[in-house]
Amino acid sequence: MGNQGTPPAGDNQGRQRPDLMTKLVLPVAVAVVGAIAVAALTPAGASLRELLFPTEADVSGSAVIDGQPAASAQLTLNGEDAGTTNDQGAFLLEGVGDGTHTLLLETPGADGDTTFSVQKGTTEMSLEPITLSPIVALGFSMPIRVQVGGLAYELTLWIDGDQAVMNRILTVTYRLPAPLSGSVDGGTRAQKFCYEVAGELGLSDANVGGASASADVHLRDGQSFRVSAEQPGQDAPPACTNVGPAPPAPTPTPAAPTPTPTQSPVPSPSPGPSPSPAPTPSPAPSPSPAPSPSPQPQPTELVPDVVGQTFEAAKARLQSRGFAVNRRDVESEGAAGIVVVQDPGANEIAAPGSTVTLSVSKGMTVDGATVYTSTGCGSCHTFSAAGSTGTVGPNLDTSTKTTPAVEAQVRNGSGAMPAYADELSDEEIAAVAAYVVQNRTG
Repeated sequence: MGNQGTPPAGDNQGRQRPDLMTKLVLPVAVAVVGAIAVAALTPAGASLRELLFPTEADVSGSAVIDGQPAASAQLTLNGEDAGTTNDQGAFLLEGVGDGTHTLLLETPGADGDTTFSVQKGTTEMSLEPITLSPIVALGFSMPIRVQVGGLAYELTLWIDGDQAVMNRILTVTYRLPAPLSGSVDGGTRAQKFCYEVAGELGLSDANVGGASASADVHLRDGQSFRVSAEQPGQDAPPACTNVGPAPPAPTPTPAAPTPTPTQSPVPSPSPGPSPSPAPTPSPAPSPSPAPSPSPQPQPTELVPDVVGQTFEAAKARLQSRGFAVNRRDVESEGAAGIVVVQDPGANEIAAPGSTVTLSVSKGMTVDGATVYTSTGCGSCHTFSAAGSTGTVGPNLDTSTKTTPAVEAQVRNGSGAMPAYADELSDEEIAAVAAYVVQNRTG
């Protein structure tokens, strides 16, 4: 009887389990479900979702120049190195976050940019093709006059554009428009930017191709690019004024001296009572002037192309053609002792015995490592060669930027990086760019 008021132990445990489910597990489950609903249905939830699972979109696109794929174009996304385009001009940017982004594309002779936005939660997107604009343009003019047996022409070709690129040009090879064919090399400073040639062409020698021209532009750092012009231009830039060699002045032919007419001597009168009258003097006939000798053609020789050779090799080659050689040492990005400019230029016509002036590189006179240190680059960049470990800017050891792209970055700045155009000379900018590109480890 006394035990009837005490419940069995098993019954007490059975009542505790529902209490645990009601007071702990169920509220937690409701909270989790509510949080998921908030994350799915409210702006606050979207922010939470972005915090937990940030947007990482793969952005694809392509670049073209004059309708052709822009291969190996340097990509810079929001001021950071983003690789290059492939041989077909295509690219893929991986892991791009949400928001608005600026993409810069650069080749040695063209550039372009675009701005695009990535929405939260986006995983893939494709951009419209990006057209790069040439930063150096080619122009030409070619008046043609038809004459008996052929054509007389006066051809002027020129390039003009971004001064920073123009300063880096070593030589230009111009491909001639119809009715001419072949190419000419602009080796001197004037001919790099403007080349003039005039002459006559037989009708059987005329090229019947299209009247378009192109130029292969060779930069001092070894890169090159091509520009083209489909139609003759209107007016050449001022740099073309009086560029070509002046035609030789005609040598006047001295006039033969005109002899003074001679008179027959008057005979002495014969003795006699009546002297005979003297005969009337008659002038002797004037001799015909001697014919002027025909001008003899002067011997000429094509000047060989010696740019890129050592001075000794270039000198020996020119002397073997009968030219005298003058050396001029200049500051250049090229290796010391290498010919960087010749005057007259390659394939120009000159008289044997005339002098060819060779501009020979003294090498880089500004130390790029010193510029890197003095401007405080190491505080922002990791770069093993300089022993710097900055993390504000990109890691220079793994950068794939070309030398021109690095120069442009230093000169103009981008993103958090300031512009140094007003603080550093062109030579200092070129030196620090070469130092970075030549010493990176990636």
